[in-house]
Amino acid sequence: MITFTSSNGTITVVPSAMKWSLQDISSADSGRDYTGLMWKNRIGQKRKLELTFTGYSHAKTAQLMQVVNAEYFDVTYPDMLSGVVETRTFYAGDRETEVFVWWDGNKVNSSVTFNVIER
Repeated sequence: MITFTSSNGTITVVPSAMKWSLQDISSADSGRDYTGLMWKNRIGQKRKLELTFTGYSHAKTAQLMQVVNAEYFDVTYPDMLSGVVETRTFYAGDRETEVFVWWDGNKVNSSVTFNVIER
């Protein structure tokens, strides 16, 4: 379960898939020296979540998209490094809804995907 909170509201959702990754941020003077030895000079680490949601109605999709449309927002999620549920500030990458499916008068998105990257 993941909760998104922004100036546009709050929504708690269960993704159908979540890929967690940790990105190292290196200083500008990082690189290899004349012997080929790497000097990484890590100055920070940031989390990235790749999220997919399936079977959401148009209304639920719109609510989710509105909350993550803020420049920055808080995400409460299970963190794979700490092993506990954490709240951190993120921003959204490209957001897309792949396919629309209509049946029996119901409008359902087949999937919604986007990444969130820690600020």
